[in-house]
Amino acid sequence: MENKVRILLEKALLNAQEKGLLTLPEVPAIALELPKEKGRADLSTNVAMILAKKLKVPPGLVAKAIVENLPNDNHVIEKVDVAGPGFINFFFFNEFFQETLREISSGIQKPTPKVSQKGEKILLEFVGANPTGPLNVVNARAAALGDTLARLFEVTGDHAEREFYVNDEGSQIENLARSVEARYLELDGKTIPEFPEDWYAGEYVKDLAKFIRDGFPKPEIFGTEGKKIYGESIFTKERLALLREGFKDKLFTKISDEKTRLQFLARTAVIYMVNSQRSVLERFRLVFQSWFFQSQLGDSVDKSIAVLKEHGHIYEQDGAIWFRSTTFHDDKDRVLIRQDGRPTYFSADIAYHAYKKKRGFDRLIDLLGPDHHGYIARTKAAIQALGYPEDTLEIYLIQLVTLMSGGKPLRMSKRAGEFITMEELLDEVGIDAARWYFLNRHRDTHLEFDLDLAKLQSDENPLYYVQYAHARIASILRAASEQGVKLASASSIDLTPLVHAAEKELIKKMAQIPSIIRLAAESREPHHLTRYAVELARTFHSFYTECRVLGDPSEKKVSQARLFLVASCKKVLAEILGLMGISSPDKM
Repeated sequence: MENKVRILLEKALLNAQEKGLLTLPEVPAIALELPKEKGRADLSTNVAMILAKKLKVPPGLVAKAIVENLPNDNHVIEKVDVAGPGFINFFFFNEFFQETLREISSGIQKPTPKVSQKGEKILLEFVGANPTGPLNVVNARAAALGDTLARLFEVTGDHAEREFYVNDEGSQIENLARSVEARYLELDGKTIPEFPEDWYAGEYVKDLAKFIRDGFPKPEIFGTEGKKIYGESIFTKERLALLREGFKDKLFTKISDEKTRLQFLARTAVIYMVNSQRSVLERFRLVFQSWFFQSQLGDSVDKSIAVLKEHGHIYEQDGAIWFRSTTFHDDKDRVLIRQDGRPTYFSADIAYHAYKKKRGFDRLIDLLGPDHHGYIARTKAAIQALGYPEDTLEIYLIQLVTLMSGGKPLRMSKRAGEFITMEELLDEVGIDAARWYFLNRHRDTHLEFDLDLAKLQSDENPLYYVQYAHARIASILRAASEQGVKLASASSIDLTPLVHAAEKELIKKMAQIPSIIRLAAESREPHHLTRYAVELARTFHSFYTECRVLGDPSEKKVSQARLFLVASCKKVLAEILGLMGISSPDKM
């Protein structure tokens, strides 16, 4: 609906320019909106006021030029007027509403190509929680956002892949291994010292140690991934068999060398935690196409540094190797290789992003935690230094989440093991509510997640309100079937009875879905979907209050037309919820 009006406006602007009424350097972007006051118009635009500022002429003159040059035989606009300082209001033919409804009934309406015109290959890296503990609620928020963006890109014509980056190297992994070793010894009856601050004291570490001590009760989780990432030397059949046969107390005597022992424990812990994280994410209806381990980079770090050096962006100072990132507007240059020869985390990040590009992705999108603010400029600098355009990489920060219950925040502390996991949240509120409330706010806003509201089964809970609209329509369709009223096809249905204002409002709201999808995809902001879903549900409930669907048998044509209308609304509700990975129940 909006796209057809937008095309007519563009033609009107070009016609006015050809006649010398307007001088346009280019056809501007045309914003259209539903008037807040019902019945005021079917659609409005402020394009005349925007152009008036650029052309330095009265907006009324611009609006007049546009209106007078609209194509006359458009079969869309029945009437048009100019209001206030230059708003152009459109009133549609009834036939246009009917045509629009038929299009809506055929399935999800894709937006006009902006995001989709290039058909880009996009890699979304998100969640990326360290394999040192279970996923928390901030990880869950990133999971909902990243997955929904991928779904949006797929609808708009791009190819989107989801990737989870596993940071399985460095001091944190060694500390995890030492934490597991201590808990293993504790299970063996040994006294262990108090954990240092940078070790992991959560209960999950005890579970991990018990898993190892019990002889890997599920060794299959190490079969494919363990060998692929870490090789046969760590997860051999003999070693796993030794543990399964009950020689649990022999683990530390059979692997007596400390370095080898810690390596074994570290890699075992990483695979165990990754599989645990994967299981929770799949429960959340999120499947990553790839899990990339930092240890897979191999010599990629050296190769990336060589490329930067070749491009003149590397220098040595004080025994360290530096990246001259200030050339690309970073606030300071960055160390890549320390004085002792060890690479920094940032050098691995550069290599990883270079590897993403080598895999053929056009656009890279990273969703990161709020503590990565300084990471943005340096990584964008690296992308440019490697020879790629700056806009190749997009980085967005996902702000913190505070869980609220009874009006009070619940504590979280990963190091102390006193944090609420993603799995616990799903147990508490369910998958649908978790996804909805993580998507319901701008990603850059600190989110207060009200557990009590998320579980509330009333109109106060926006998710319940939307899902109830879907369930109510399903109930209407069941009642129609029981009464012998058949749902007609789009080609055979007579829609001429749909002339009530509430019916038209519902059609107009449904017709917005392409614009909403485009807005959410282009802005990388899925919260537009939740807002639209609530508005659509509200419009449906208002329609249902004013218009009886299954009425007097003598009004069979009206009932069939309205039945077709609500069935189409059910489809749109399911589509918009599906884009967010949220279910559409037929009964509640």
